[in-house]
Amino acid sequence: MKETNRSIPRPLVRANQWFIVVSVVATWLSGQEWLLAFPLAAGLLGLFFDFNPVMRLAKLFLKKHPSEYVPEDAEQQQFNQLIAVICLSAGLISYLADWMVVAYIFTAMVALAAFVAILGFCIGCFIRYQWQQYRYKKASNH
Repeated sequence: MKETNRSIPRPLVRANQWFIVVSVVATWLSGQEWLLAFPLAAGLLGLFFDFNPVMRLAKLFLKKHPSEYVPEDAEQQQFNQLIAVICLSAGLISYLADWMVVAYIFTAMVALAAFVAILGFCIGCFIRYQWQQYRYKKASNH
């Protein structure tokens, strides 16, 4: 597990969320499923190498020092990114397999989750919290 108490400035998280939303909508409008490869690649790089190119690029545009922004928990963001990578992968694979309904379901889920997070409610945070509560209750029963 990665080091704890790390944080990511909220504008970088928002940039990544907008990138996902815009990529999915662009895929729907253009019919070019390969556009999903961009947020998928960024997510995979973030998960495996702790290097998200979208966030790295967005960091160049911060007007203040990163510590002056509202912090987002890095572990929570890794969890959220894992969910996004799973949905983007399933969406892209479904497009390539010509399973259009499944492709739309997975891409809609990830776009909706990212957009709702931009608006202020983190679905991934809710899922992770419920999972942690379940594990805590299960452990305390033994």
